[in-house]
Amino acid sequence: MSTPAIGGSDSTPHSPRVENVDAPAAARPSPQAAAPGILGGLQSSPHRATQPASPAWRSKAGTARQLSSEQQLWRLMMHTGNAGRLPLGQRAAAFNDCLGEILQLPAEQQPPLMAQLTAQIGELPQVKRAAAFTDIANAIDTLHRDERAEALTALASQVRSLPDVKRSEAFCRVCSAVALLTDEQRTAPLVALTQQIGSLPQAECSTAFNAIAQLPVGDGAHLEALATQLNKLPTAERPAAFDAMVQLPVENRAAYLKVLASAVIRLSQAKRPAAFIRIADAIENLRPEDRVAPLRELTVRVRSLPKHVRSAAFGRVISMTTPLSTKDRTITFSRLADQISYLPLAEQSDGFDAIAQQPLEEVAYLVDDLARTIPYLPAAVWPAAFRRLVDAANLLLSAEDRAQSAWSLRAAIRRLPKAEWEAADNICKALDRR
Repeated sequence: MSTPAIGGSDSTPHSPRVENVDAPAAARPSPQAAAPGILGGLQSSPHRATQPASPAWRSKAGTARQLSSEQQLWRLMMHTGNAGRLPLGQRAAAFNDCLGEILQLPAEQQPPLMAQLTAQIGELPQVKRAAAFTDIANAIDTLHRDERAEALTALASQVRSLPDVKRSEAFCRVCSAVALLTDEQRTAPLVALTQQIGSLPQAECSTAFNAIAQLPVGDGAHLEALATQLNKLPTAERPAAFDAMVQLPVENRAAYLKVLASAVIRLSQAKRPAAFIRIADAIENLRPEDRVAPLRELTVRVRSLPKHVRSAAFGRVISMTTPLSTKDRTITFSRLADQISYLPLAEQSDGFDAIAQQPLEEVAYLVDDLARTIPYLPAAVWPAAFRRLVDAANLLLSAEDRAQSAWSLRAAIRRLPKAEWEAADNICKALDRR
């Protein structure tokens, strides 16, 4: 995939066709009167415009020349976002005329209108889109560097609307333009561009992925978007790409690792255990107060691992909670309790006990989560599991919390034999009344 230089295309923006001649304020037309400029047909039903496109636009140019710069700006704002309402055959001419008018405005007024017009590229006939894309790219290049981000974000989002054979070149064009922006300005267009990777030919996805990964890291927001595109790469290339992303020096590392933890499922089953360990190691290098968000995301990936390594991953998460605050430990254990039923059957009791044997004052806030797992445990351990949760629930100070725990425990004992169920239900009632 080649990377053309910005402004390297032979295409140039459509030459403007109107002049800025201020009209007296008293002569300012109403919105209905102002609308019939070069793009006046946009206010009409598509079925009314049946005449050929070019004469229609040119016949309205005289009206446009009578508008003040303020009125012209108002009209452009009304029309640049509505190309899709024109008959298909007239849209390209309208697009070009509108771009020419935008380029006649003061420089500070151009970026938002250019972005709005760019969003209409997908409404043009297929054969016109690549040329429109190039014209907009050339026009963006005339803006001051600090004014390009909004329009480049809109342009990046249009890559997928181009014919397949044009997408890689367009992707490179935008990527080169975005690389010239400051870190702060680069984020939004890079996120939009990253989301286009899946629309490229399969053979070009890796090159596009790597091109974005090699740009300055900045705040890492675009890398979070890039992590969601791992599954667009050939399966064999994903582990290396994942490892490289883990090592990038992203400033907001906790948020970044959370996204990478969620991306573990984008790898093949065989490669997920190593990725899980890589993320776990990286999380342990964070300050304890920064670990809970990525650790919580990693916790729910236990179920996505091959079954024979889930218990080891479960135990790794348990060990990682040690330096956390009580609140953060409880949050993590709440997520981890949902993974118990995904452990091998013979190891589910050990998973339950690993959480239930934590200090009772912590388990008290996990009764609802752990009660849901009791039906998955071997019947022989139900009584002990039930009693442990009742003891924890009795530590709750709020009557409302105890009532909720009693309800959860009742739901967990429905499969008990009648005699045992009645005894357990009486315990729940006593908990509820306390």
